[in-house]
Amino acid sequence: MSGVESPQRAASASRLGSIASNLVALQHDSDPNSATRLALLEAERDAIELRIAEVRAGDFAVLDPDTAKERVAETLSLAQEVPADFARVRSTIEGLSRELRAKILDDTAEGGATLGNVFRGVDLLAESEARRSVNGFYDLILDAEQSTRLQEAITAILSRDFAADLPQQARTELRTLLSRLEDEAATVRQTMLLLSRSLRHFVLSRQYEVHRRLGQLIQRCQSLAVQVSAQHRPEPARASDTPILRNESRQQTKNPL
Repeated sequence: MSGVESPQRAASASRLGSIASNLVALQHDSDPNSATRLALLEAERDAIELRIAEVRAGDFAVLDPDTAKERVAETLSLAQEVPADFARVRSTIEGLSRELRAKILDDTAEGGATLGNVFRGVDLLAESEARRSVNGFYDLILDAEQSTRLQEAITAILSRDFAADLPQQARTELRTLLSRLEDEAATVRQTMLLLSRSLRHFVLSRQYEVHRRLGQLIQRCQSLAVQVSAQHRPEPARASDTPILRNESRQQTKNPL
């Protein structure tokens, strides 16, 4: 809804910069060649040393206010997508939990293997890709050094002159950004922990046996219903039965006891 109310009017330089930074980081982190990785690191070192020399000489440019506000807006736009990402992860985990329960109730080799894993204490939800991604995000947010660095950066940004021209909502979102990310990650992580415990209790308490038996009885009833329907089909009430039903209804009204 925020995107609909305040759409991106143009291709921002900060968004292009984020894309470029991600691509360069991906190039570096996925490179299996030590020589090219070393060359890239040396190039980064030379660039940093040049920037250090420029700062010492007082020859550096400060970001203009419009570009700075554009980067703040881009950062908040990316942060607004995190709750939707977590909602998709939560939905994926809930679906996986239902699939595991269905497998446990299925009296097959696959169902037996799933049941055996849960009995042995294997957390099948923890091994899913969705849970690993959330745990990674959660551990990153809770990392003391990382969170301190982020909070210091937010405090410094809000103290800049251009921050006074930001909308009040943007300043509030920036100020509470870290705590909101922590809350989102904690909520999803807690949901996954509860689902894991519920699945294990479902097995250890042998509730699955009751559900299996109930499923068998339902299948038996359905089979019998198919057989009976070939001989006896349901029919609507006949018109001749209507007066009798009306008389019985009047008698019940007069003497409800």
